[in-house]
Amino acid sequence: MTDWIRKSGLAAGVLPARQIALLIGSGTALLSPLLLIRLPLGQPSKSEAKVFPRSPFVGRYLLAFSVWNLGIGAFNPFFTAYFSRQLHMSVPRIGFVFSATQFVELGGLLAAPFVLRRFGIVPGISMIQAGAALALALLATGPSALAAGIAYAMFGAFQVMGEPATFTLLMSRVDAEHRAGASSLSFFVTSASQAASSAVAGVSIVRFGYRPLLLCASLTTALAAWLFHRLLAESAADGSPH
Repeated sequence: MTDWIRKSGLAAGVLPARQIALLIGSGTALLSPLLLIRLPLGQPSKSEAKVFPRSPFVGRYLLAFSVWNLGIGAFNPFFTAYFSRQLHMSVPRIGFVFSATQFVELGGLLAAPFVLRRFGIVPGISMIQAGAALALALLATGPSALAAGIAYAMFGAFQVMGEPATFTLLMSRVDAEHRAGASSLSFFVTSASQAASSAVAGVSIVRFGYRPLLLCASLTTALAAWLFHRLLAESAADGSPH
């Protein structure tokens, strides 16, 4: 977009063009609350009490879920630096990889219900997480720019497939009055795990480079897949909240 703005004559230099691009993005984001105001939501329902669930299932889920977020959180903040410094990609090419990944992620979201229906929710989650681990392992091999772009798109697709799957599993296994609290715990674990993982990953990249980081992230993500299968498959099979 920066190049398009410069070529159109709206800006004379790179910095003004970037400022215009950021303003366009900000203006587009401002359309969201304006559209939300017009949604016909009807009468507000009675809010649920935020009661945190206490059950063995929720504890096992949060353990496996925290490991999953440790794995994916190690690479997510640094993917642009990886493509720029490790593969020497230009900014437009990085933007193209990110944009293409969004389309692949859309396909992953649409495919997620079919995967879960075909294999079951817990085996499906484990398969999705194993796919993300494989994509990280491929990135750790030092592939070409094209192969790295494909591997990153696979990683993104498996990651977004896992989000609704894990949330559905949690919501189906707690009572209605505990769902608000379970959701809060889930998002807290996500934020805390990814924050800790990112902090450690940043130091690791400086000292050891990207390959050891990606290998550790791949193994951690694979461990999460095993934990979901080992800890949650039996309790999810009986179908009653715990």
